[in-house]
Amino acid sequence: MFKKRDKKKQNKVEKDELVLSALGVMQDETNRPVSADDINFCLQIDFKQKMKDVQVVELLQESQTKGFCLVSDQGWKLTPSGEQVVDSCLENISN
Repeated sequence: MFKKRDKKKQNKVEKDELVLSALGVMQDETNRPVSADDINFCLQIDFKQKMKDVQVVELLQESQTKGFCLVSDQGWKLTPSGEQVVDSCLENISN
């Protein structure tokens, strides 16, 4: 019983990492910056996570201050350090 709990804790992914991962998935699919609406859609479809639009934007803004993503008139895009976070998160999810 304790082993299952420990394993669940190891595989737990933070919400900001999920938002960045959704950004990465959408950015890979479209090859362009992505809107917050598209990121939220990806969260619901690909990651089975429901979040309010405001929460997604807040998490993106926090990630921007950490240097993981950038915003422009066209939308959000990952930085190289953000791509590393996404790779790590997706690896964690797939295990």
